[in-house]
Amino acid sequence: MPKDILPKLSAAIERACAYASCSLLALNICDILTGVVSRYLFHTSFIWTEELARYTLIWMVMVGASCAHLRGDMMAIDFILPRLPVKLQRIFNVLKFIIGVIVLILVVYYGAHNAIGAWNMRTMGLKIPKTIPLLSLPVGLGILLVEFIIYRKDMGANER
Repeated sequence: MPKDILPKLSAAIERACAYASCSLLALNICDILTGVVSRYLFHTSFIWTEELARYTLIWMVMVGASCAHLRGDMMAIDFILPRLPVKLQRIFNVLKFIIGVIVLILVVYYGAHNAIGAWNMRTMGLKIPKTIPLLSLPVGLGILLVEFIIYRKDMGANER
């Protein structure tokens, strides 16, 4: 596999996630404005506006998590690790990677299992299967898992 394929793949995934998150944000804003305008100008509200706003926000955050990870914007507490010897830092970085992959795999698996199990249940306002909003967790964290592994492989190639 060529060396530069991983950074290009990672950049393509990030770009797609960024566009998807921006589109979801635009939809969220339009939905909220629709709800506000309908309440104040027409003295009525659509039942689906609050639900759509919630679901687009959740999808936006979950899909955008991989962008935040690549840019180093994820929350981390790293005041101890830099003070450790280099050999110990490497060991802890490997442990961090292994634990991260295991947790992401478990959340993606159980999240998908839970979401698929809710297919026959419908949301109150939009009347869509509950699977659609629930899939935001396994899809978003599945993308993050792929990015996590690509980023780690790319880092490993850069360290050599």
